[in-house]
Amino acid sequence: MKFFLYNEQVDAHIQEIKKLLYVHMNGEVSSKMEEKGYKYKVNYGTLLSELKEIAKRYTPEMELAERLWSMPIRETKILATYLYPLEEFTEEKADEW
Repeated sequence: MKFFLYNEQVDAHIQEIKKLLYVHMNGEVSSKMEEKGYKYKVNYGTLLSELKEIAKRYTPEMELAERLWSMPIRETKILATYLYPLEEFTEEKADEW
């Protein structure tokens, strides 16, 4: 388990993102994925096109991406890959994720 220091701005972004994921939840997509064998602890079934639009609202930031990656939610892990600053994403980080 990974622990993070309190960061008011990052926490606010995470809460906003979770609300947006809830709004874009698609139970049909989530069910179809599960039927096909894609099992996630939490899967909102949000489409990739919608996730890209959500990611555009935020500036790429390592701490936000790390926190999103640590969550057991399919969509936050995908968003983390969009929001990790490319110049800071190392081969080691790719292997870790």
